[in-house]
Amino acid sequence: MFGELASKAQGTLKASTGLVVLGSGANPPAGGSILSSAAYLNPTFNPSGGTTGSLASFYNNPSFISPSGQTVAAAYGDYISNTISSNVGTITSAYGLYIDTGSASAGTVTTHTGLYVNTPSGGTNKYTAIFTGGTPLVGIGTSSFEATNPFLQLGNSGTSSNIYLAFDAASNKDKDIIYYNAGTGSFIVGMPASTTNYEIRDFGSGLTRFAINSSGAFGFGTSSITSNEFIDIVPTGNYAAQLVLRGTSTTTTSFIGANDQVSLNSFTINRCPASTTVSNSIQCYLYNYVDISNASAVVTNARSLYVGAGAQSGGTGAGSSITNGYGVYVENPGIGTNKCALYTVNAAIGSYTGTTPPTNGLIVSGNVGFGTSSVTNLLTIGTVNTSLGEAIKINGNNTQNYMSFYNNATRQGYLGTNGGGVRIGYQQRYCRRDDCPSIWSK
Repeated sequence: MFGELASKAQGTLKASTGLVVLGSGANPPAGGSILSSAAYLNPTFNPSGGTTGSLASFYNNPSFISPSGQTVAAAYGDYISNTISSNVGTITSAYGLYIDTGSASAGTVTTHTGLYVNTPSGGTNKYTAIFTGGTPLVGIGTSSFEATNPFLQLGNSGTSSNIYLAFDAASNKDKDIIYYNAGTGSFIVGMPASTTNYEIRDFGSGLTRFAINSSGAFGFGTSSITSNEFIDIVPTGNYAAQLVLRGTSTTTTSFIGANDQVSLNSFTINRCPASTTVSNSIQCYLYNYVDISNASAVVTNARSLYVGAGAQSGGTGAGSSITNGYGVYVENPGIGTNKCALYTVNAAIGSYTGTTPPTNGLIVSGNVGFGTSSVTNLLTIGTVNTSLGEAIKINGNNTQNYMSFYNNATRQGYLGTNGGGVRIGYQQRYCRRDDCPSIWSK
C-alpha cells in the first residue's frame, strides 16, 4: 500500500506522523461513488462461519506517552480540519465528517448506528462529546434551521413524524434541565428523584417554586401537593401578598348580566356523591391562620377578607361614567329551601372596627333606615305598607314588654304593655290610658 502511494506521489510515510496523504485528487476511484478522495477504504469482510468478534474498516488505537516533566497540550485519536482553499469557486456543502446511511443488503442487522460515542474512561473531566462554535450548532432530524439560529433544533416545519425529547433514569435519580445565567445556576426544570412531579426549582436553595403532578394538580412553592386539592400555594419567602392578579380586561361575557367583565371567576360544580350527606357545599373557603410565635409580633387587624375602596384607572372618556360602585354585592341564592344572601354570627357596621359585636347581634355606628333611602336620624322608618299600619312590632314572651328611653345610664321613660294594657311611664312611675287621659291625648 505504502509503495503504491509513494509511486503515485499521493502519500509519504514518516516516523513522526505515521501516514501523511498529500497531493490532489480529481477523479473518483474505480467503481466508487465518491467524487474525489485522498484516502479510500473499501474492504470486504467475509468470516468463514461461527461467531466473529468486532469488524472494523478503520481501527485507530494510539498510545500517548508524556515523558516526566513534559506537558502535552492536546492528544487526538483522530484530528479532522476541513480547510477550504481560496481558489475554490463554490462548495454547496462542506463537512468535517460525513457518515452516510450505509446499506444492509442481506442477513439481519439488529442495531445499525451511524455514530456511537462512548464515555472516556480516563481523565478528571470526562465528556462524551463537546460541540463548540457559532449558531446554529446541532440539528437533529433537520438541516434547515429556524431564523433564531438555535443551538439545538429537533426537526422543522416539514418534519412528518412526531418529535420527542426523552429524559430517563433510575427512580432515585434526577431527570432535569439546568438553566445558567452567566455561569451562575438559576433554575432547575424537570423531575426530581424525591417525587414524580414535574417541577421548577431554585438552583441555589433547591426549593420548589412550581410543581404539577400526574393528576394535573398544581403546587406553588411546594412539591407536596395535597391529593384532594387542585391548586396548593405555599409561599417560601416573605411576601406582602401571596397571590396577585393583574391585567386589563377589554372584552365582555355573560356571567351575571349580558355584558360582564370578571377579574376572578369561581365557577365550579360541587357534585355530591351518591348516598352521601354533605354538611357544607362551599364555593370559596377562607381561613385566616396568623402566626405570632415570634417575639414582639403585633397584628393590628387580622382580616380573612378585605375589600378595598377601589379606584378609577386613568381619566374619564367623553360620555363615560360609573353608575354604581359596590364593595360587596350578594344576590339572593337561587338554590336551597331556606335562602339567605348573607349570614354572619355577629356584625359591626361603620366605625366599630375595634369593638366586638354582641353574639348573634349587630352594632351600627351611623344612621339606619328601614324601608327608606332618606335617612336623617339614627333610625328612620319608611312608609308602612301593612294593613294594620305597624311600623315596629315588638313580640315579647313576658307579660310586661317595654321600650325604654334613657338619658345616659338613667331611664327617663318607657312605653310598653302590661298584659292586656298599655303603659306610658316616667322613670319608675307609669300610667295607663284610662288613668292618664291628659297624657294620652297629647
